[in-house]
Amino acid sequence: MCIFVPKIKELFKKLKFIDMKKLFIIVAVTMCCQVSFGQLKVTPNGNVGIGNNNPLQKLQVDTGSILLRGMGGNLFFANGAPSCLTWGIEYTDGACYGDAPGLNFWRPWTAAPCEHNYRNYVLFLHDRGNVGIGRIPSAGYALDVRGISRVPTLKFFSDERLKTEIRPIDLNETANLYLLQGNFYKKTLPAVIENFTCSSDVKPSVSENPAIEILEYGYLAQELEAFFPNLVSIDDEGYYSVDYIGLIPITIEAVKEQKSTLDNQQQEVTQLQTEFARYIDSIEQHRLEIETLQQIVMFQEMDLGELRNDINMLWNEVMELRFDLNRCCEGKGLLRGDTLYKDTSISKNPIFDKSALYQNTPNPFNANTQISYYLPTTVQTAYLYIYSLNGIQQKSYFLTQRGAQAITIYASELPAGMYLYTLVVDNEIIDSKRMILTK
Repeated sequence: MCIFVPKIKELFKKLKFIDMKKLFIIVAVTMCCQVSFGQLKVTPNGNVGIGNNNPLQKLQVDTGSILLRGMGGNLFFANGAPSCLTWGIEYTDGACYGDAPGLNFWRPWTAAPCEHNYRNYVLFLHDRGNVGIGRIPSAGYALDVRGISRVPTLKFFSDERLKTEIRPIDLNETANLYLLQGNFYKKTLPAVIENFTCSSDVKPSVSENPAIEILEYGYLAQELEAFFPNLVSIDDEGYYSVDYIGLIPITIEAVKEQKSTLDNQQQEVTQLQTEFARYIDSIEQHRLEIETLQQIVMFQEMDLGELRNDINMLWNEVMELRFDLNRCCEGKGLLRGDTLYKDTSISKNPIFDKSALYQNTPNPFNANTQISYYLPTTVQTAYLYIYSLNGIQQKSYFLTQRGAQAITIYASELPAGMYLYTLVVDNEIIDSKRMILTK
């Protein structure tokens, strides 16, 4: 090693007890190193240069490498006394770190009051190439992190050229998803207890790197392994890990299968709804037909009643005719308005002194129908009213002509349905009948 000393006088003072011959040799060698080689340079401000005569840093090496030999050697970065070292970089062949050779970037567990200076694994570069953050990396993991990680995005190699033995996901595999039990739990990462067999640091019995507790949703790895063994792995310490990303394709296929089933069911539902609508329309049509038939039957029953009344009236007239014939044969005259009637006044005729309302014809009708009625000459006012079955008046007609008359009702004036029509003479209801309009 060559050393340059800028001030010879100060060197003589410091080395005044050294033999002059030895002093001469040292000065000569120093000057030789300075002039010929320039390998080591110490400036007045304390900077040291190796391969550089004007170092700008406390230690500046321009060419070559720096080798720290000896197992457990550290490169320290301190901001105070040695017990308060903030950072250290140490290489071990594995004897001090549980058979884990590599480069350990460490700092003391406690920064203040710095009573413990033993090391942790802030960053550990294993000889096999994998990296541990907060722990020695387990075999099989290129990056092994103790704690919670966060990245803005995460991408995976998925190029088709990197894959072989490609096959679609089996439906039985998607069915296994329904056998899994999701859970909510507290996951505890155990505290790190170091075992530095080569370190002289004082280590307490309890680690100052406490256990980490995380609340999360997920599956139990041991249960998941029974259905998807390829998604479960075990580290060097026997702990199980789950590849939740690998569950995504299986879940998507299950969703696609469900969607296909739902689409088929939706088609069936749509078809059933269409058929149901047809059934409803058919039922509604049958209901209308039944109501119409019921109305027809009711009208027919009414017609039968009226026919019975007409028969009774005809019977009465027949009896009257028989009585008249008997009187005629006896020479007593007739009760009706003929030439043999002794009293020819119409007002005295029991047939023509009353108002009457007759059944419309045709009934039912779909174009028009006629309602016949009879009004004596003595009638002051007469009206014909048409009502719906719920009692709402639809039409009214003021009747001015007397005697046997008829009025025409047009289908275009009313919607299809059943109606009541009533004859009112001099504020007295004479009769009401029903009619049916079909379209």
